[in-house]
Amino acid sequence: MLLIAFGVGVWTSAGRKRLVHVTAGLLVANAAAGLLGPTFFEMNVRGTGSPGADVPHIVLTGVLVLFILAAIGVGAFTQQRWFRFYSFATLLALLVSGGLRGFEARQLASGEPTPWLGVLERINIGAYLLWVAVLAISLLRSEGLPLTRRLPMTSVKA
Repeated sequence: MLLIAFGVGVWTSAGRKRLVHVTAGLLVANAAAGLLGPTFFEMNVRGTGSPGADVPHIVLTGVLVLFILAAIGVGAFTQQRWFRFYSFATLLALLVSGGLRGFEARQLASGEPTPWLGVLERINIGAYLLWVAVLAISLLRSEGLPLTRRLPMTSVKA
């Protein structure tokens, strides 16, 4: 829900910037599709249920990954050059850790231990959420808004 609200905020702040609108739409679409996972497409606990029952969850995860990659790819061109480089570095981190997850997924399917799967998943989500935070800061800075607001000092009577 918070990512949907963030995406709406990005949309409303975009003015006439089409790429910012597209990025906002991709963020909202990702968040909306993500709401389906825990409600309709839960993955079975390892060792329970049939492997075929997890296919809808895997397909939904693939759709979410496409939304994330597209949002970062389009969003890279919404800000200054440093943000583009940062976005490409994030994409590289996601692709490398995602590729490594593919090796772990084969072991998961065969019931073998997957000690690094959780770490790689956290790298993926952490890199994405950090990108979202950096996008928020860069949008605030491009609007000339202060990152902090000073509150007026009031005297405290003892």
